[in-house]
Amino acid sequence: MATYTILLPSGARPGHIEALEAAIPVKNGFRTWALVFPMLFALANRLWRPFAAMLVLMAALGAAASFDLITDWAALLLDLLVGVYAANAASDWIITARERQGFTAMAAMPGLDEDEALARFAHHWMEGQITPSTSVATGPAIRAPQGPVIGLFPESGGR
Repeated sequence: MATYTILLPSGARPGHIEALEAAIPVKNGFRTWALVFPMLFALANRLWRPFAAMLVLMAALGAAASFDLITDWAALLLDLLVGVYAANAASDWIITARERQGFTAMAAMPGLDEDEALARFAHHWMEGQITPSTSVATGPAIRAPQGPVIGLFPESGGR
């Protein structure tokens, strides 16, 4: 069974079916197509920032190989490592791009496919068991230090 991150438009409230119609499931995990064709995968999913970063990196590797700064085998190995990184990070890239478009990661749901994960999410969403305050995007609150901080560890009393 795979795990899917369910993204909903920002401001969605539990029980509203309109939010479910706009839901985007993103499969978490390794993406084989991103390993084989990392730049095409980024273009196909409109991941402009990762595409630009990979374009610069691949151009630099190509230039280094053409000027004999690195061997052809080293350039090939580094290209493969870029593909492995892209395959591992692709799901996070997609989620981040959708969050920039105004979506919020609401839950991680297991399922055999997207439809099953959405059905499970819809069941919990309509019953009000998933709320924006309990979403996966909500992290622990960071406590701001009171007064001037001296040193790396303000809790140790180094004021």
